[in-house]
Amino acid sequence: MKAVIICGRAFGDAIMTAFFLKELERKHHRIKFDIITKKEYKYFFENISIVESICFLSFPYMNVRKNFGMRFLKGSIKDYLEIRRNKIHYDYAVEFLGDIRERKILTLLNIDKIYSIERKDGNQFNHLIHKGLSKNVTCVEIDKGMVNFYEQMNVLSKMLSFGILYSTKIEFITVKKIGIHPFASQFTKAWSFDKWNKLISLLLNDGYKIVVFCAQAEKDIAIDKIIFRNNIELICGNLKEFLNELSKVDLLVGLESFSIHAASFLNIPSISLVGAQNGNLWKSPTTEIIQGDTSCSYWPCYNKPKKCKCECINSISVDDVYKTIKMSKRHVLV
Repeated sequence: MKAVIICGRAFGDAIMTAFFLKELERKHHRIKFDIITKKEYKYFFENISIVESICFLSFPYMNVRKNFGMRFLKGSIKDYLEIRRNKIHYDYAVEFLGDIRERKILTLLNIDKIYSIERKDGNQFNHLIHKGLSKNVTCVEIDKGMVNFYEQMNVLSKMLSFGILYSTKIEFITVKKIGIHPFASQFTKAWSFDKWNKLISLLLNDGYKIVVFCAQAEKDIAIDKIIFRNNIELICGNLKEFLNELSKVDLLVGLESFSIHAASFLNIPSISLVGAQNGNLWKSPTTEIIQGDTSCSYWPCYNKPKKCKCECINSISVDDVYKTIKMSKRHVLV
């Protein structure tokens, strides 16, 4: 059977889709998928053996408020024509997030059936997507209490007769090298650099080696804000370099961002600091969540703060993170 998976949203969504495929690769070697995604996500998929071909689209319509205008219109027309030129018949497509925009793109293809996720009313995850049904969609229904995306992928995997996608076990992990990723795309996710520096000092005193990760555009901020000394390394290369260096650490500590999902993709334990929403929403199988204070009357604001000062993420103390790092047991994929 010929199948396709679409992935046109953010980096985190792309690496989670790659996680799904990598776990399928371990269990079902004969399954093959085509991928429709952005060109910058190519590296996530090109080394997964069950990925047969990759089609690149620009997906300008995935963030209309930022890109609306002639560029948006031209990009949409270009993508539409590219899709229509694709004469391949697909028996089915898989769309993980339940987002109507990706479903609409799939309806332009010659596809008999689209498998996706539909969450019941009241599920917190519905605050994060553009929910809606489309033509030829067969949905697996998710109860309102199941908010974790990875658990939802497991349910979809079972519906597709792939069985349980992943499972974890608790192991004793010897940690010598710790990755730190102190950046996030939204200020509501940010933890102060003063706290990061205090945490790093404690870890250096304990004899750990520290690797600070950042994007090239964040390099100057990292150099300015992080107090560098012996046994601290700064990594700010491209995506390939990032994943290569991340694979060498024993533990990653970061914010609610792409890097946490990249660690799970590489089966590396991680610790994620979460404030403005339920940390279980995006919790990866290999992640420990440190949840900030939830007493704010606006919590959860889903990183769209009202009149608060982000007390949720700011309530997490250096000691909270340090004690979690010192735990010897971690979740790993099996």
